[in-house]
Amino acid sequence: MELLSDILGTFHDGTIEGIEGDSSRLVLKISCTYLAEVEKEGNNDFLLTLSDVRVFEFQFWNKRVVEDFELIAALYPGIGYSEIENGVIRVYCHTYEEMENEQGGELRIIAKFEELNTEDLKPLSPEELFELSNKYWGKFR
Repeated sequence: MELLSDILGTFHDGTIEGIEGDSSRLVLKISCTYLAEVEKEGNNDFLLTLSDVRVFEFQFWNKRVVEDFELIAALYPGIGYSEIENGVIRVYCHTYEEMENEQGGELRIIAKFEELNTEDLKPLSPEELFELSNKYWGKFR
């Protein structure tokens, strides 16, 4: 679970643009152009596959909970940071689309990391993702 939280946190300022699948296998399309272009110029997205998804919900700051994958994707949650609390990954997000005058909350996840791919479907290990992030952010040090 810690690995999945670290992966999600690495997509800081990325946006969840699509969610496909079901609780046995869920694929998140994450747009994070600044990292994707480090891997290959012109790329924008990553595909993060989760398995054994027991919890995948978005809770707005007003406490309203959305569990429908399509509705969550329609919010275009922008990833701030991720942490684990009480066995649940909590990804703090702003949303690009309002729902009931709310523009932020947390994505709550209990799932297993299955795989990560570039938008070209090239497999990418978590370590390779972390290297891309270090390479990008290292430019500013």
